[in-house]
Amino acid sequence: MFSEKIYKEVDSAIKKVWLEDIKKDYLQYSLLKEDSLKNAFYYHLRRRLGDHYLLNNHLRIYTEFYYVGLRADLVVVKLNENPGGNGHLKNDIDEIIAVVEMKYKYDLSDKPFLSDIEKVRRSIEEYKINALYYLAFIHEVESHISHPNKVKTKDFLFSFSE
Repeated sequence: MFSEKIYKEVDSAIKKVWLEDIKKDYLQYSLLKEDSLKNAFYYHLRRRLGDHYLLNNHLRIYTEFYYVGLRADLVVVKLNENPGGNGHLKNDIDEIIAVVEMKYKYDLSDKPFLSDIEKVRRSIEEYKINALYYLAFIHEVESHISHPNKVKTKDFLFSFSE
């Protein structure tokens, strides 16, 4: 198992990406759909951790990750000391440090979100992958609210919390 310090640093970076960077991107209308959310998350996480930190600790960030039954939108993994010598790169993964499952929907239904929660639960229970798990959901729901001046506006409910 990797050092607790690495887990704490990755955890801190992921939380800052969500609470600061993704929030700012969202409020500046930089996120269109789920793929732009994934791209932004990857960019900000890599920027926050830094290439030097990632390389020195044999850490990598991958999107659309499939491994031993686990399917994840984004992962942080630790590679072995000499990657590239075992056929496919997935054979050089020593440890999965963090798993981030993302969803971005403009919809009243919560089914896609519940499905992702179940997917993460299965990953933990069935595949026994001991990692940090995160659900990064943006669920926009339009509502019409009457103001005292009787003008209807669109309100978007959006929450950033740990």
